[in-house]
Amino acid sequence: MFTRKHLKRMTERTRDKRYLAYVRRSGCLVCGKKEVDAHHLRHSQPRGWGLKSGDQWAVPLCREHHMDCHRTGKEARWWAMHGIDAIAWAEMNYMVYGEYTSQEDNEEDDD
Repeated sequence: MFTRKHLKRMTERTRDKRYLAYVRRSGCLVCGKKEVDAHHLRHSQPRGWGLKSGDQWAVPLCREHHMDCHRTGKEARWWAMHGIDAIAWAEMNYMVYGEYTSQEDNEEDDD
């Protein structure tokens, strides 16, 4: 269930190096390779000159699939061709990460 706090986190253009490292620990969503880039979904938020989507919309892609995705130009179609709902993956992964970091914060507060 998405909370109001979670929905706010999904609409902001978050910058979080720790989350990008967390994404890079996952395998490529297309082929499963472990060496991946954190690809920012271009169709997840409104875009403008110099505006990259927030880090919460990053998904793991190996270099080959990352470059292929950028070459196609129609990102939503590229994901559909691979049968992957990258938006759903990003939302779920960011929610899990938020729960994980909340637990870490609570453990630090207990010390």
